[in-house]
Amino acid sequence: DELNELNKKAVNYLTPDYLFYINASNQEIINRINTEKKDGKLESGWDFFENWIFLQKLDNSFNVVLSNYISDKSKFNIIDTTKTTKEEAFEKFLKYLGV
Repeated sequence: DELNELNKKAVNYLTPDYLFYINASNQEIINRINTEKKDGKLESGWDFFENWIFLQKLDNSFNVVLSNYISDKSKFNIIDTTKTTKEEAFEKFLKYLGV
């Protein structure tokens, strides 16, 4: 409840017209990071995302904050990007926007 109240204050109690939660499994995130590292495409500073416990805590935090928006299905959209390329994920996003 405190986290939600802080979040509301931070955005001056404004609510978005649309809310997109771009999701992937924690294992998928770690796999993508390792691939980007191997290909030399990853900038420094992403190492903390390789920590499984950190990813679980981050997941839980997002779920707490996002639970406030789930009741309004017209605003809330989950885009699952597990097992998709960046291009496929972008296409899913555009589909929700009707573009």
